[in-house]
Amino acid sequence: MAQPSGLYFNDGLLYFADSESSTIRVADIPNDTVRVISGTINNNLFDFGDAEGVAGQSRLQHALGVTGNDDGSLIYIADTYNSRIKVYDAETEITTNLSGQGGNGAYRDGATDNAAFDEPGRLDYVNGLLYVADTNNHVIRVIDLEAGIVDTIQFPNAEALVIDQDALTVYGSNAADDVQIELETQTIAAGTGELVLNLTLPDGYKINNLTDSFMDVSVEGDAASFDSERILIPQKIVNIPVTFTEGEAALTLNMTIFYCEEDTFCLVDDVTVIVPVNVTDDAENSGIIIDHTITLPEAFAADL
Repeated sequence: MAQPSGLYFNDGLLYFADSESSTIRVADIPNDTVRVISGTINNNLFDFGDAEGVAGQSRLQHALGVTGNDDGSLIYIADTYNSRIKVYDAETEITTNLSGQGGNGAYRDGATDNAAFDEPGRLDYVNGLLYVADTNNHVIRVIDLEAGIVDTIQFPNAEALVIDQDALTVYGSNAADDVQIELETQTIAAGTGELVLNLTLPDGYKINNLTDSFMDVSVEGDAASFDSERILIPQKIVNIPVTFTEGEAALTLNMTIFYCEEDTFCLVDDVTVIVPVNVTDDAENSGIIIDHTITLPEAFAADL
């Protein structure tokens, strides 16, 4: 075995996610056998992917969670690195996609065929509802299997989730809103300049100091370059040096900001800012200013 992870037992059958082999396997306790039910049947830790089908045809990537319905006829799989939830039908022995879009993951509620997850890690089944620990989105999701709907659980008593006053508890996020801001084209002078990030937080909130808020930067074109692809955001105003070269470019800034009233009890603001730039030798402006106002997630604000 290779890093066995989640377990599910039903009627003498012990299903487990064998994570590093990217398979789901079952130990038949009465018959003293183990076999693969989903994923590669080759003895190869590098034979992974994202495909439906029977064992040997289907592919998973570092699945971490497994559970089943009441009679064990359906086995649910947290296909973690594919950011999908899959289901194995014990009668047909076929694994199919239940929800999630694959790729790098995302965050979207709604119909199961449209919902998105980001590296789901654990699963639990209760009365037709499949609960999902959606790890990289910092939330618990629930799939209503009969209705075919994915939703995010909101905790009205979030303070009860704080189990260690020296650690960080994330209450909620705006990630499901898929916030994207595109600025007008900025005309910038060639040479050394800067990007200024100016954040406005809700009253009484501050940027958390127990974890890193950050901005991941990517540039399409050669007209701008940064010292690093990841820039930390330790405070509300951050000055970031940029080298501008004559030409055009598009900056994509993916920001993840942890903000809170108290250091242990925080929310997450995820926003993507797109900035087209036109760099010329005779421009007067040597920098870019990004003003971003963070608002409380709708569900959280409604609880206040």
